[in-house]
Amino acid sequence: MKDLSSLNLDYEIKKRIEKYLNILIDEEEKEFIEKCINEEDIEKLHQMFYKDLEFGTGGMRGLLGYGSSCMNITNVARAALAVTKYFYNIHSNIKNNGKVSDLKIAICYDTRKNSQLFAKITSIIAAKNGFNVFMVKEPLPTPFLSFAIRKLSCVCGIMITASHNPKEYNGYKVYDNTGCQILYPADEEIVKYYNNIYEIEKCRIEEYERLLNSRNIQFIDDSLVDDFVESSINYDNNKKNYSFSNLKVAFTSVHGTGITPFKKIASRLNFEVFYPEKQILQDENFPTVKSPDPENKECLKEVIDKGIKNNADIIIATDPDADRVRFGFRNSDLSYFLPDGHEIAIILFYFLCL
Repeated sequence: MKDLSSLNLDYEIKKRIEKYLNILIDEEEKEFIEKCINEEDIEKLHQMFYKDLEFGTGGMRGLLGYGSSCMNITNVARAALAVTKYFYNIHSNIKNNGKVSDLKIAICYDTRKNSQLFAKITSIIAAKNGFNVFMVKEPLPTPFLSFAIRKLSCVCGIMITASHNPKEYNGYKVYDNTGCQILYPADEEIVKYYNNIYEIEKCRIEEYERLLNSRNIQFIDDSLVDDFVESSINYDNNKKNYSFSNLKVAFTSVHGTGITPFKKIASRLNFEVFYPEKQILQDENFPTVKSPDPENKECLKEVIDKGIKNNADIIIATDPDADRVRFGFRNSDLSYFLPDGHEIAIILFYFLCL
């Protein structure tokens, strides 16, 4: 490989490349970066290393790709190592023969490109660093992760998602033992760990099956998903019993995770539901929309059409990790009133206070 000092690159970019090559764990990526260096492809090197992917409040998010600026195996491994080191150390007062005992982490992922791969990399690193790992069997919503953390008594949780962003993105959200996204000072402490990682033990995806067989990694039982649905329906036993038998709902998960719990909810409450069939298929390319954000009306076209066709009372749309939801209520002219986020919050608050 050519000496970096001979390339027409800013000093900071050269330093970034040097550091990144030391922690790089993906051989394909290494070959690509070395090829760019040897061919003096300054444009590609600049794109890959013009910045470090920042680990900030709640986690990180970025374009999928190679280099320090993007979401990839190496940066995910780096984040996983930072998170596990932080939570291991703050729980170091729980010791058994000098080792922290019974530390649990829950890991969940959405339907995006590489989400399952990034979840597996995270689970391998967590398992090799003293954690009992609880991993979902399939893509599930972010709210389920929060529920699982509390029910399984985990010290933290990881959600692989870029929420409502376009398909070219992915991300990494970190949650504490309460099921909430990390806040100050935890976020700043994890950032310190992240920025001070100069070496990562080689992490082969083949290790996942071995760790699964040895029970260092365990799948979360399907019954917990059922518990999540039941908890959502029966959050307050003193509430009035509502009848949903005459309710008509059109729902879309916009190729994301929301379809899994929603079908269970629809069956449990026995309301009539209509789906835009192509749009409830889980697909990393989100082929029916430009961006899977239900805040954008373009994203709602198929579910609105399905609602109008079937005279649905309500339309509902969720983003890929189902932590963002949009409702529509039928008007007398069969159009739909689409409240914004502030109005939805008021509606929910009113319901909770009934």
